[in-house]
Amino acid sequence: EIQHPLSRLAAGDQTYDGLAIEGLRLNFDLENSRSEPAIDLAAIDLPSKQITLSNATLALQHSGSPEGTSSKKTFLIDQVNATVRETAAGIGLSGKIGNLAGSQWTIEGSTAPTGTSWTLKLTSEQVTLVDGQWQDYPGIPAGIENHFQADIQSDAQIELTSDQQGGFRYTAIANLKQGKLNLPQFKLPIEIRGGESHCR
Repeated sequence: EIQHPLSRLAAGDQTYDGLAIEGLRLNFDLENSRSEPAIDLAAIDLPSKQITLSNATLALQHSGSPEGTSSKKTFLIDQVNATVRETAAGIGLSGKIGNLAGSQWTIEGSTAPTGTSWTLKLTSEQVTLVDGQWQDYPGIPAGIENHFQADIQSDAQIELTSDQQGGFRYTAIANLKQGKLNLPQFKLPIEIRGGESHCR
């Protein structure tokens, strides 16, 4: 759906006021992306000043079985409802994810006008990690279930940033509500009743 005055469309406008896209599915190959050059965000010309995504899906896939990781299934980030806006301050992103690792998330992001830096923040009030499932998430080392098992309920905040000075960085904060950990090699079960965890 294109949201733009008909008279300006007839006059040949190629950048629209608004563009609504429903049911979009993007497939992202995690392996091939490693060899691709970094994207210059400043060079991206949006087809519209505002793009609204409804019920979109991002599918993360592995084209092979990378060394040190298990053969992964397709990891879906589903039910994405978000708005992308182009402003003088750069590109802004806001919205919600209905299903990321079985949880609902709020997303906020922005880029600098030069495209040299960006920030993405994800927040969830209820994250549930189910043992036997999270071990298949992208980036998890193969065989980790032989050393570490966990069922956890928590809230979480993840912030991803990138700029020329510091490169790519991330911060994750989780307020653990309850859960169970197990270290199979030591036959050591651990019960969690609350706590806070930081990862950088």
